[in-house]
Amino acid sequence: MQSHLEENMQQDIDLIRSNVIEMGKLVEQALETCLSAIEHNDRQSAYVVILRDRHIDELEEALESLCQRFLIKHLPVATQMRFVYSVIKINTELERVGDYAKAMARRFLTVSDLGAQASHPKLINIANLAIPFLRNAMHAFSESDAELAKAAREREKERVIDSLRHEIHSDLIQLHSNGELPSEALVPLVTIVSCLERVANQASNICEEVLYMCTGEDLRHDYQQVLRVLFVAEHDACRGQMAVGIGNALESHRIRFSSAGAASQPLDSRTVQFMEEKGIDISGQTSKYLSQILDLKDYAIIVSLSEKAEKAIPSLPSRPVRISWEVPDPSKLEGTEAEVQANHTSENWFKQFSVMTLRKSRKLMFNKVLCAIVAVAFCLFSNGCTKKAEKVVIQNAGSDTMVNLAQAWAEAYATVEPNVSLEVSGGGSGTGIAALVSGTVDIANCSRQMTPAESERVVESTGEAPKEFIVGYDALAVYIHKDNPLAEISLEQLASIYGEGGDITEWSQLGIDNSECSNDEIIRVSRQSNSGTFVYFRSAVLGKNRDYKLGSRDLHGSKDVVELVAHTPCAIGYSGMGYATEEVKMLKIAKVTGDAAYGPTAQGVLDGTYPIARPLYMYSLGTPEPQEQTYLDWIFSPTGQGIVEKTGYVPVGQK
Repeated sequence: MQSHLEENMQQDIDLIRSNVIEMGKLVEQALETCLSAIEHNDRQSAYVVILRDRHIDELEEALESLCQRFLIKHLPVATQMRFVYSVIKINTELERVGDYAKAMARRFLTVSDLGAQASHPKLINIANLAIPFLRNAMHAFSESDAELAKAAREREKERVIDSLRHEIHSDLIQLHSNGELPSEALVPLVTIVSCLERVANQASNICEEVLYMCTGEDLRHDYQQVLRVLFVAEHDACRGQMAVGIGNALESHRIRFSSAGAASQPLDSRTVQFMEEKGIDISGQTSKYLSQILDLKDYAIIVSLSEKAEKAIPSLPSRPVRISWEVPDPSKLEGTEAEVQANHTSENWFKQFSVMTLRKSRKLMFNKVLCAIVAVAFCLFSNGCTKKAEKVVIQNAGSDTMVNLAQAWAEAYATVEPNVSLEVSGGGSGTGIAALVSGTVDIANCSRQMTPAESERVVESTGEAPKEFIVGYDALAVYIHKDNPLAEISLEQLASIYGEGGDITEWSQLGIDNSECSNDEIIRVSRQSNSGTFVYFRSAVLGKNRDYKLGSRDLHGSKDVVELVAHTPCAIGYSGMGYATEEVKMLKIAKVTGDAAYGPTAQGVLDGTYPIARPLYMYSLGTPEPQEQTYLDWIFSPTGQGIVEKTGYVPVGQK
């Protein structure tokens, strides 16, 4: 029989679930109405889609508010936490699909005003694949059906929709070339097709969230995830098209290349001819405006090929990575055909490019490969090859424990090497290692040592062994609320609080009266399993063969742990000592109950008296690239190690 609290929580879950289902129905209805408008040239239906979009936006805001209240009210754990976290993500995905429906309706009205026919058999085919895909994804959510979600996602990976999109683009370009489709109608129709493809992508994302919600299986950072790359120039007739053609020639299923222009021009005929001579057919590629791309955040990397292109790209959050690469436009070469050809470099350029990209692709250093693609594409086309890198970007991701330290390093290093941009992000040590495996970072941060199995995975995926650097030391602190009277705790007691089979569940069992905690219950705050801190705490405190007790509040970041403890008098949590605030207290730790206890201090780390201290690691793929090595050398300099100390950690030189 459920308790009153459990019944209350279930009622709130049911309310949230019903709202998600309702939002899914509204979004699906918007797509079907839009499709009907296109198929039957029904302008009134298109206006209905546009006007009803505000209802989707309102429901999205209401759902977000419900989820926030649920988190505050129930402090959910395990299955309930995964449910609400997935709902937050699904809510965003559905709101985007609603935006795509509205965008398609607007583009249809533009085409209709021109007297052109928006309907196209293959376009209808895409819609009849994308909409049922979304319907299946939402059915998987409503029924909590992991198998349906997995099956739907696998069907999407067959790339049928992607293939149809390419076919429609070619058809539309041919109609335009034949004078059967006005230029003003071409871009809106291409945008409609792209919107339908994005609907399928969002449905795939929903399936991933359902899988995570039902099973805890996280496919959102899949090692085989496709990396989307966009090249941007003033127009989309030459440089970006060459880069896409060369990139596609690598035949990597893990990178998808696209191009766009601040303005759009037909594909340059000399570019097509020259690339054909080099064995690359780009005649089927199409030009498009930058404004046709609905969401630039869908791309992992955006490469701007000129200053004008860089200015045309709107400001974006940390994702995607921005690379500025000034490349003169080969299509502007003047003279007779013979004079232009005389400026072209020999076949050796192409051979050198092939060898270099194959070697680089084995390392999967994607951002460097992309820069090479752009540079060599220009070298192929002209004699100059005068590339100028405005910024060298070093991707650095992983441990949440190390985020503050890594960001402090990045800010200081920018004053030393202004031409080097350090992109720092967290997500956990496991996320950093996964990114190293997939080649989407240059340096992975880890608050634990990489396991042999993870090292083998890196080698299998990239052909390079990870190189390890110990960049500092951390005392893993145990935090309680500042008003909690407890002063010290032993590893044995911590293991009994957190470990499977442990019997310490109340503060009174530790010999204190926690007056701020009305029911005396110890609320355990922990980290998610992809966290290096989670792995290290289990090894150092619970023992390698003992698992965590169910029922803890498992949070994403180190800062989140400390903040929750600061606002929860009954809570206990663990995090790096660099995250301490005035609102929490760090406990002294004894190895054995009754022994002397020591606080998480630099001295305790140095002399070994504090029992849960650990190294902080950075990993590169094989020997670091020159700019990466220069950065690592600076980290080990007095300046870099001084920042280690200032951020609350212990420099390597003192150990």
